[in-house]
Amino acid sequence: MDNWQTIFATRRTARKSPCPDQTRESDPRITSDREPDVTARVLPLSQSISLSPCKPRADGLLEVSAQVIPAEKSMNLPPRAYLTDLKCLAWFREAATADFWDRHWETEGVQGHLLRASGEGFFVRMVKRHLPRGSALVEGGCGRGQLIRALRLAGHRAIGIDSAQRTVKAVHEAMPELSAIMADVRHLPLEEASLDGYLSVGVIEHLWEGYGPILAEMARTVRPGGFSFVSFPYMSPLRRLKVRLGAYSTGTKEQYRACRDSFYQFALPVAKVQGDLERMGFRLVERLAYDGIKRPQG
Repeated sequence: MDNWQTIFATRRTARKSPCPDQTRESDPRITSDREPDVTARVLPLSQSISLSPCKPRADGLLEVSAQVIPAEKSMNLPPRAYLTDLKCLAWFREAATADFWDRHWETEGVQGHLLRASGEGFFVRMVKRHLPRGSALVEGGCGRGQLIRALRLAGHRAIGIDSAQRTVKAVHEAMPELSAIMADVRHLPLEEASLDGYLSVGVIEHLWEGYGPILAEMARTVRPGGFSFVSFPYMSPLRRLKVRLGAYSTGTKEQYRACRDSFYQFALPVAKVQGDLERMGFRLVERLAYDGIKRPQG
């Protein structure tokens, strides 16, 4: 089932003007120790949230009642809703904050994931097709760092960015030679046009307010002629069919505003993401659909 989409895009010759608070150097490097702006509320690891069906209110919003229940008793899929104005599917269970990812990635050892990284994995092969060895690359939202290690094994100068503080620390402890930086992907501590490539694997779908700031930072930091590799869950033919069959609750994003503290991710329309990348100065090179259950890890 092709529930994930990867877009390979290259920068046009022209690029946006640099941000006023950024200077330019030849290599990607830290220019700020700014803490990530992550303020959303999350539940303890031992709890999850159960949402009842939304009920319309007189003011046009939807009323949602929520009950906190033990995680071990919450075995069903997260509630989902089709947002008619955005033409995307939204999951509601627990906000994908930095603390959420720290707890999520603590389920297995970081070092084991790093050791399993392969220099011949899916995303590494895609990078090889478009960029030479030694390219300066960033993975925005690097998690446990397996992709940045795989890219380094393939001969690239790769660094990872993530806002999950404990996870970044664990990567440093497991493999000190890896470059992992704690930062917000919406405010990269990197110089303008300092990257040959930017990889975003399962990140842009997790922001309730939208992925625009992430794409803006891609456009700012990737040099003209460089590449962006963006992977995300999308509105596959099966999901679109289920919308037509009425399998999901429906409403506008504004109507589901009360659920935003429990928002996890979107399944995004491919044409919308591609169009937004093009407006940021990228052009499409290649597009690939694949099964998210067997999502490539390298």
